[in-house]
Amino acid sequence: MTSVTFFTKSGNLSGFEITGHSGFAGSGNDILCAALSAMTSLVATVMESSGVRHTFETDENIPKALLLTKDTTRITENLLSGLYREVLELAKEYPKHIRVEKREYHKGVN
Repeated sequence: MTSVTFFTKSGNLSGFEITGHSGFAGSGNDILCAALSAMTSLVATVMESSGVRHTFETDENIPKALLLTKDTTRITENLLSGLYREVLELAKEYPKHIRVEKREYHKGVN
C-alpha cells in the first residue's frame, strides 16, 4: 500500500511524503505508482520553475518521495491543494492501494 501524508504549517499545506508501493501491479507496470510519480514530479517542477523555495527528495531503492516548501504562497497552496484533491480521488477509487492523511508538520518528528 502507498501512504501519502500531506503536511500543514499553521493550517496551510506545506508539503507531502509518499512511501510504499501500491501493490496494484508489479514494479514497472503499476498505473497507480506511475500516476503518483507523474503528479508529484509535476508539482516539484512547477514549484522550481516558479522560484518557490522547496526541497524534493526521492529514493529509488525504496518507493519514497518527500517535498517540503520553505515558502507559503498562492502557488504552493494551489499546487498542493490540487495534488491533495487528486490523490484523494485516487484513494477513493483504490482504497486497498492508497492511504491519505493530513497532519501538522514538525521538523525532525515526521
